[in-house]
Amino acid sequence: MTRHRTSVALALLVLATVFATGLAPRARAQDVPPANDDDAAEHAARDGGPGAGDIEDRERVETLVRTLNNPSVLRIPGELRDRIDRLLSSRDPFARRELRRLVRDTGARTIVVERIITSVLVDRAAIDLVEDVVERLRIEQGSSLARSFDEVLLHYADTALVTRLAELASDTTRAVDFRATAAVTLGRTGHAAALSPLLRLWGAPQAELRLAASRAFVHIVPFVTTRAEAQQIVADMREHRLPLAEVLRRRLRAVAAQPVPGNAADFERAYVELARAALPHVPLADVLRLYLGSPVAGLRAAAARRLREFPWDGERDATQSRRAAGKALLRALRREETAGVEGEMLDTLVPLAPALRENVVDAELAALVTRARASGGAPRPVRSAAIRLLGALHDPRPVGALQDEFDALRDTDPELRIELLSALVASGVDMTGWLARRVLDEPDVRVARDMVVKLGQAPRPAAVGVFVQILKDRHPDTRLRSYVVQALVSLWAGSGVVRARDALIDYGLTDPHVAIREVSASGLGNSRPGEQPPVLAALEAVVLRPTEHVKVRVAAARAILDLDDSGALERLRPMLTVGAIWDVYRNRRTEDLRSSHATVEDVLRDADALWETGDPALRERAVQLLQAVVDAGSELWEGQDGRGLVRERLATRLLASGRPADACAIVEGLVAAAPRDGDPTYRWRLLLGRSLRACGSGENLARAAAALTELRDDEALPAPLRPSVLLELGRTELQRGDPTAAVATLAAIGDAAAQLDAEDASLLRELREEAAARSEAERLRVFALVERVGDADAQEELRALGPRAARPLRAALAAEGTTDVARLRQLLLAAAVLARRTFEIPADATPEQVAEIVAAARAGLTAEIDRAAPGSER
Repeated sequence: MTRHRTSVALALLVLATVFATGLAPRARAQDVPPANDDDAAEHAARDGGPGAGDIEDRERVETLVRTLNNPSVLRIPGELRDRIDRLLSSRDPFARRELRRLVRDTGARTIVVERIITSVLVDRAAIDLVEDVVERLRIEQGSSLARSFDEVLLHYADTALVTRLAELASDTTRAVDFRATAAVTLGRTGHAAALSPLLRLWGAPQAELRLAASRAFVHIVPFVTTRAEAQQIVADMREHRLPLAEVLRRRLRAVAAQPVPGNAADFERAYVELARAALPHVPLADVLRLYLGSPVAGLRAAAARRLREFPWDGERDATQSRRAAGKALLRALRREETAGVEGEMLDTLVPLAPALRENVVDAELAALVTRARASGGAPRPVRSAAIRLLGALHDPRPVGALQDEFDALRDTDPELRIELLSALVASGVDMTGWLARRVLDEPDVRVARDMVVKLGQAPRPAAVGVFVQILKDRHPDTRLRSYVVQALVSLWAGSGVVRARDALIDYGLTDPHVAIREVSASGLGNSRPGEQPPVLAALEAVVLRPTEHVKVRVAAARAILDLDDSGALERLRPMLTVGAIWDVYRNRRTEDLRSSHATVEDVLRDADALWETGDPALRERAVQLLQAVVDAGSELWEGQDGRGLVRERLATRLLASGRPADACAIVEGLVAAAPRDGDPTYRWRLLLGRSLRACGSGENLARAAAALTELRDDEALPAPLRPSVLLELGRTELQRGDPTAAVATLAAIGDAAAQLDAEDASLLRELREEAAARSEAERLRVFALVERVGDADAQEELRALGPRAARPLRAALAAEGTTDVARLRQLLLAAAVLARRTFEIPADATPEQVAEIVAAARAGLTAEIDRAAPGSER
């Protein structure tokens, strides 16, 4: 009984000191903003000091909103908080709307929502967003996000926030669950001003709201059990103007004055519970001095848990505060005999280890090593926590003891052995040799995997032999072999270890598992220039292997592209008909253009190489490559020199592939674009004429003839293009069924035919022969119709021939003269049919009059020919 009374007295001393030094300042400082220098600067900025309102225009606000989810922003300490605070200080309504939307959006990043809510709870100027915060907390009831604001509410809640929460909780127009959430949040503030509104809500007609308000009240004043007691507390505070700390202190005195109950354990438990309730309000110095040094194990454990979640950023020097807490825990740990408390202390020390590094003395380290050893008698959870802490300290001194402990465990307790491995590797001592000597004989596959991973985390050449042996022996665990392959890839890519490369080629590329072969092929793509030939040969063999899995072949194709960009086409050409490999090649070339690793000319060269094979499948790949580049968007790759080159080549290949309609669509886009200096416009217009002619329909042939005629008549047409234009125009005229016009057009090429390439020169000869033969046949047909021009059917056929009949008739009228009047009358009658006029020779006509009639007939025929020319209406 004496021991219990002593414990109770000491606990009372702890609590009295806590409330005298901890709660009273809290009660006096309910409305004081954070004393931290950074927080003070933030409050000054929000209250109109330097930096207030620095976001004025909508564009900057929108940029800030867009970048809140940017991973790079989240990686920079304090950057997300800074951006959100700048949005909160903005006067632009858009910033408020976006912040309100993000708070309510359950699909937004949790870290962003958490940071916004934290800033709203701290910032007095953001009081209008408290309603949105309560709504989100209502949705998140019981979640880790909802529980993460206790420290913020306890440290930074002021009268303004409490008043707003009370208004929301008391608003009868709102849903009961919303009001209940506001009431619970009131209790989480720990603020004395929250007690009166909570007391009123405790008497609300809705049971759910009453329950929430009562629990919130008890959260602030933990010894209250009834509403009557709560009313008395509020009355004392109001009538006697007592601060909450004094109310709690009086309660402690009243409890201390009570006689010790028959069961002293219950008495001690009551004090421990009361002390735990006060713990969130206690400053760090008292947690370390009074709680951690308490003779009551429950309070020591509570102190360790409190330090695990302590708001270090609220301290003036967070690093120094962590170090002081860590040292206090280490000192307390040396005296601690209760296993549960030891575990709590060790679990708290692990996150504090970075602040303790190089500040742990030998005696403290020895205490940790003793708890890590099986011979120390500590329970397994304590041993595990001690091992984790030794690893987190990154201290080389316990390495020998940890190695001995690992070996002593033999093949038992693989989880603890894995923790020992982690601690050993974290020590900073090179463990390559030690691990290599054990991994091949390790019986537990989980431990073996971890050994390989540890060897691969900082791969050293000394580990290559072990890795090679594991692959060579085909270790039965696939995951283990995959870890080995990844380590070999790191050795080859990072250090250029040739044995690692050879192991990947000899064993990685032939492993039974597809994923291992795939990783091996990808990893070989990191080869150095001087070491590429054997790697390329091995990768090429994988790509060409018909039985290989497509994933492995694709990985090998990517590696070849990485290693030998210029020669990749030649190496991959036999397999480019495989869809997956072609996709890799095509996408890589497009990406190279985007990133400026390749030029338009490089792509054209590759497309030409595919086309020139003559293989229809590879020719189609050439078209697909050009089409992919075009689809990527000209703004990504076309410069002054590259404008239209790919689209022109694509149209040419489409035309040669028998797809003139697709070619037309491409070229029409080129011709219709706003011209630039240096554009090969005449070449594009010629290509358009060719494409239209190849489409073959009457309308397209007419458009082709009109376009090519216009091009022929353009005085600025470059001389080297004129023979090609005339050749294409003659071909179009011949295809339209006008061989006489084609003869004239093709004859106009004259000596310029020497400028044509061999293929076009051969085509010119064929067209001339065909045009001459068809023109002569048509001329004979026309004069056969002239012979029976008096027949109505013959006249109808002449009209159908139109300008095709007009040309030979005009030539005949120029050559006939006036000697054969009967023949001349036949020609004039035929001319009259075509020109839709009358040309008659009177019986007494003089030669001069005959000549005039012949001239008029020739003019009428010329008009008919001109009227039916390309671009004119027939």
